[in-house]
Amino acid sequence: MQNLIKEFPNQLTDALSLKNQIDSVKDKFNGIDKIAICGMGGSAFAGHIVKAVTNEYSRLPIIMIQGYELPYWVDENTLFIACSYSGNTEETLTITKKAIDKTKNCFFITTGGELLDISEILDIPKHVFPGDSKCPRAGIGYPIVAILFLLETLEVFEKQGNVEALVNDAVKELISYQEEIQTEAKKTATLLKDRLAIVYSSDFLSPVSLRFTQQLAENSEQLAHSNITPEMNHNEIMGWNKPDFLFEKIAVLIFHSDFDNERNKKRLKITQEIISKKSNVIEITAKGNSKLSQLLYLIHFSDWVSLELAILNEVDASEIKNIDYFKNELSR
Repeated sequence: MQNLIKEFPNQLTDALSLKNQIDSVKDKFNGIDKIAICGMGGSAFAGHIVKAVTNEYSRLPIIMIQGYELPYWVDENTLFIACSYSGNTEETLTITKKAIDKTKNCFFITTGGELLDISEILDIPKHVFPGDSKCPRAGIGYPIVAILFLLETLEVFEKQGNVEALVNDAVKELISYQEEIQTEAKKTATLLKDRLAIVYSSDFLSPVSLRFTQQLAENSEQLAHSNITPEMNHNEIMGWNKPDFLFEKIAVLIFHSDFDNERNKKRLKITQEIISKKSNVIEITAKGNSKLSQLLYLIHFSDWVSLELAILNEVDASEIKNIDYFKNELSR
């Protein structure tokens, strides 16, 4: 797992080299007025990141679909993107088989499996990336870059930037922060040992707040919780009154970004004032010159924290015994 995390910047660079798979698909889609991205776990995370990066200049709505049911609104004008690392994700395959009956505008992102088989049988455009690691949560760079390239190729973005340049700049920044990220992650992991980690952030950073809790669960085998402003200020903030015995076992992380809405910056400051009376608060500020850079910074930070905490918890960060057991029981 350590090598997979360390190689994340290189993975993003390698993802750029696969752009040729997408260059030729522009003429295969027609009449698109909305985008649906279907996936679970790390595969869904790529869609959440793309939404966060492009929300201000995407001409079309980008909507995530997770679970087993295909929403009624998916129609012939929907660009349906199915993303599954293995190509065998049960929920994604279930929805995809329904979607291909409703729209011809389909695109698959995978390393292989049944999703790849379907794409080849039905001649559905696809993006195939390396699956050597056999670890979906460590392969998120590929689908993030693939989806950005696809939407750029289809001219979905009102502000037509250059995805390749954006990713290259983000990678350079991420590499320059490597030592700092690892040092901060090790210190943070020590503060989280034997505590319930609660992560708060703005709605813009919601994907990485969720990623942090997921990585602590899968890699560190430790529960965590996340929520966002402004929503949590309307409800969860009241929960910081009881039960008193729990607060000394909680460590709160607050993620900050230069791209947070100014009102959210103020909300997070007030939130910190309230909860710091009850529990320890750790502030983490994303670095980078773009939204993508800052999101990738916090992704990488979260991954390193989860690894360091796994070491402290004396667990193997690459094992997912509960998930494997769950899948085996479902297959009976």
